[in-house]
Amino acid sequence: GVAYHDTDAYSVWTGTQTRSDQLVDNLDKNADGIPEIGKIVEGEWLEYTIMFEPGQYNIKINAASTLTGKYFLKLDNQIVTCLNAFSPTTNLSTYAVNNLTDRLNISGGEHVLTIVFESANINLDYFEFTKVGDYTSGIETLNGVEKLKVYPNPTKNILQVETKFEK
Repeated sequence: GVAYHDTDAYSVWTGTQTRSDQLVDNLDKNADGIPEIGKIVEGEWLEYTIMFEPGQYNIKINAASTLTGKYFLKLDNQIVTCLNAFSPTTNLSTYAVNNLTDRLNISGGEHVLTIVFESANINLDYFEFTKVGDYTSGIETLNGVEKLKVYPNPTKNILQVETKFEK
């Protein structure tokens, strides 16, 4: 399947072109020798298949954006973060680490992560997930909607849920 959406009808690149047969924008390699993704504009997205251990994760993204670049994350096609903004940098060659304020509760196994860009002038170097705790059951709020998260899923034996409704 396709793991990215590039709105350009041509490949924009600088330095060593790593995917000359595809219409994907990339920049020179970073200090670790890995190509960066650049010239990102509104409406583009990148998709990654990742194996996770169950747990709570902090996320940091190293990016350059001359504007307040906006993005959100989806996990298995479900929005898991609100709209976030990259810190503006002085130019598209100067990168800054951006830490998401919310931890993500991620169940174990294979998941598809999508980063959706809602503004232009973004270059992406890397993102990193750091496990900081165990996966926990409970109520999570996203975009003002409360959702009950239960782990392990499926549950075994008995699942007891108590609720209190208020007007």
